[in-house]
Amino acid sequence: MKKRMKAISCAILMAISISIPVNAESDIMQNVNMLSMNKSLSVLSPQEAVKNDPYIVIDDNVNIRRNAGLSYTSLGQLIYGETVYRLDNKAVYRDGYCWIHVQRPLNGTKGWVADCYLRRA
Repeated sequence: MKKRMKAISCAILMAISISIPVNAESDIMQNVNMLSMNKSLSVLSPQEAVKNDPYIVIDDNVNIRRNAGLSYTSLGQLIYGETVYRLDNKAVYRDGYCWIHVQRPLNGTKGWVADCYLRRA
């Protein structure tokens, strides 16, 4: 049974590799390079992030936490459209999220928010 599964897996992989054009890899890299040069994208790497950058909350009831991670206490909830400001250039990867340190100008609360709920303003 195991040999048969391996044979089927190999056959599928060979079929896939045969159907990919020879220049597909270079086309993919060209598209990646074009995207990275497009400055209008809202996705930032931690290296591109700048202290005091404004971010807009893109979901309702987003937790702002005491520290970076789901197990930390929520200090409150952000609402859709609210603006927060990044406090530093650090990003922490924990619990499947990239967390950034922000401050809520509404009441001065400082905490951590998963970046998937934010968009650079």
